[in-house]
Amino acid sequence: MSAATSASPAERPAPLSRHRPALRAVAVLFVVAVLARAAFLAWHPPLDDHVYDVAGVRSHGPGTWLLMHALVGGPGVAVALTGLAVLVGAACRGRGAVLAAVGGVLASLGGLAFCVAVGAEGVAWWYATADGVLPPATGEAVMAAFEAHPLPVDVPALAGSLAGAVGVVLLALALRRAGAVRWWLAGAPVALAALSALPVQLPAAAALALAALEVVVLLSLGLRALSASTPRAQAPAGGGVSRSAG
Repeated sequence: MSAATSASPAERPAPLSRHRPALRAVAVLFVVAVLARAAFLAWHPPLDDHVYDVAGVRSHGPGTWLLMHALVGGPGVAVALTGLAVLVGAACRGRGAVLAAVGGVLASLGGLAFCVAVGAEGVAWWYATADGVLPPATGEAVMAAFEAHPLPVDVPALAGSLAGAVGVVLLALALRRAGAVRWWLAGAPVALAALSALPVQLPAAAALALAALEVVVLLSLGLRALSASTPRAQAPAGGGVSRSAG
């Protein structure tokens, strides 16, 4: 028997049976968060100057704006990307482990940055537009100030989105490296990132279709990672059926 063959059982990662309930809980949170992220993207109005318009925000309801940004969209992105990082990390403990680690860090930090940015936007927009909170003239002035100085919100939101997208691509490649997904699923995040980065505003129907496709891809990656981390029964060494010596 060669040295490589004899070393392979010792190098095989230990089963994750003890951590299986925790991984299932992560998977449930991941699925809920992906759906929350999709609901936020489908609800959000176009990213143009109207997001700074007091009447426009009020037409969506300041309370709804606060809810969708601070309690649905931001946490949804953060939990979805962190959950995916955990599931892929559990599935790629041999081949693909480095890609999974780097991608997991980028995805988690990107999701956190996006969560902080849009959560701050939801709170600030609510204070500026909700009835009975600020005088109308003051609310108008606050929204004008946000429009004139958007970088404190835009930079972490855009940087978080970019880091998250790169992280998901690396996580998908890690699953491919570990042999857990087909090449087309590993390449899907690249195509989605390219479509999202197009310097044109997509029609409403196309934007909804893209959001739905992102849901399918993220859920497929996460659930495939969960499946790949499941310990499987293995035949005894030598490929035969073990028999008792007696």
